[in-house]
Amino acid sequence: MENLSLLLNWNYLTIEKIDNALNKLQNIKNNWTDIDNIANNLYGGYWDFQTLADNNVTGDWFTIDQWEDLDVSICKSNQNIYINNDLICAPIVELSLTDLINILEQWKQIQLSYT
Repeated sequence: MENLSLLLNWNYLTIEKIDNALNKLQNIKNNWTDIDNIANNLYGGYWDFQTLADNNVTGDWFTIDQWEDLDVSICKSNQNIYINNDLICAPIVELSLTDLINILEQWKQIQLSYT
């Protein structure tokens, strides 16, 4: 879970960033019936075949957040989130869209308790 820890501790440190991520994920979840339009118009479309091969995955994936080393993608067929870090040899984290939303909501409460 090192990649999830990095995501929370480096990329979602402020309430504003957490809220932005939650809004983005809730929008995706609430409008899943229009996911092709969302993927193509808001997130640059699905990965190409070379990217799929390079990452040893199959299916329709699109990236919803990306930083220098860390990226968060989602699979169309099962709504699973995929958190990968190209700079460290940590296992890829795979969890459901709903689970990531729940984790971020809890993370927000933790962050609020420190303010």
